[in-house]
Amino acid sequence: MKKYATHLLIIIAASMTACQSEQSMKSELGYSEEADYEMIEDALEIPVTEQAPPPDVRFASQTEPVERKVIKTANVNMQVENLDSAKANIDQIIKRYNAYVSTDNRTNNTYKLSLDMTIRVQQDQLDDMLKKILSQASFVYTNNINAQDVTEEFVDLEIRLKNKRAVEEQYRKLLQKANKVEDILKVENELRMIREEIESKEGRLKYLNSQVRMSTIHLTAFQDIYHASQAPSKGFWLKIADGFSGGWYLLQEIIIGLIYTWPVTLVILLVIFLLRKRFKNLRLKRNRG
Repeated sequence: MKKYATHLLIIIAASMTACQSEQSMKSELGYSEEADYEMIEDALEIPVTEQAPPPDVRFASQTEPVERKVIKTANVNMQVENLDSAKANIDQIIKRYNAYVSTDNRTNNTYKLSLDMTIRVQQDQLDDMLKKILSQASFVYTNNINAQDVTEEFVDLEIRLKNKRAVEEQYRKLLQKANKVEDILKVENELRMIREEIESKEGRLKYLNSQVRMSTIHLTAFQDIYHASQAPSKGFWLKIADGFSGGWYLLQEIIIGLIYTWPVTLVILLVIFLLRKRFKNLRLKRNRG
């Protein structure tokens, strides 16, 4: 019994040691879900030379300092004395800083002239350009800068891209060694999916780079028109249109008011009916008499 117990303990210890060795080996080789091409090799039965899977760089130590990636967005809402003059000056400022305008909307009404612009400028020139724009204001209602740190997402995307490209390279090697049509189709399908993931991550990286490199300014400027003499005058036909619109609005209000007061209206109509009937009866009596 002691002999069997000793053998049993030895077997258990050996199994535990083998499991630990396997986990240690996977950790040293940087094993990840993306480096699963070995399973494809076994499934496709492609004869290949033994080689270690590419290391997962996500587990590599970062020795170089990481450059911070920050997206800056400014929001400005200001009042100006003369909107036309301020707009001309802002256009000159945009040219001076090699910025560009992505949206430019002008709104005019009876009491207010408004301008909404979205401006893109180099991040290192954002502060100077904002000072120049704010110098056009007679009063500033809003002036703030939002900073969004995307360093973590940026680094994560770069690392995942490296891993995906390493896996893609391994699949290309498998494709060169595949002989059967079925095997070739399987590998090409895997390559297609990996390529789609790579292109998606590359597109996201380009977008983040663009947002980090160029800051955005959301600018709203307006001019108040306080005096009626300064307000744009309305033409004859516009006044007629306003008259029809006002008359229709008044008719709607009267109808709605009658609907709300229908009990009172009903009582008044009933009283009028009874009075008319009474007067009619009195008139008939007088005629008979």
